[in-house]
Amino acid sequence: MTDYNLNDGYTGIDAIRTFQSHWQHTMPTIIVTADTSTKIARRAEEEGIAVVYKPARPAKLRALLLHLLQTKESSELASAD
Repeated sequence: MTDYNLNDGYTGIDAIRTFQSHWQHTMPTIIVTADTSTKIARRAEEEGIAVVYKPARPAKLRALLLHLLQTKESSELASAD
């Protein structure tokens, strides 16, 4: 989980890509942002990244995290068969 706007024009999407490329591993990811423009949502969707808009309620974040982790776990179990 990362904020969308980071330092020096670097975005959370950039950070996620860098992390996943470095570790050669994809994982469930979430961008948190106050920017409701469709550009960010579209770009995140293309990358398979969930978006949560600020102010984000803890219960919503928790539910989304659980959903993403359960979905990932289910897909890993299915691919192991």
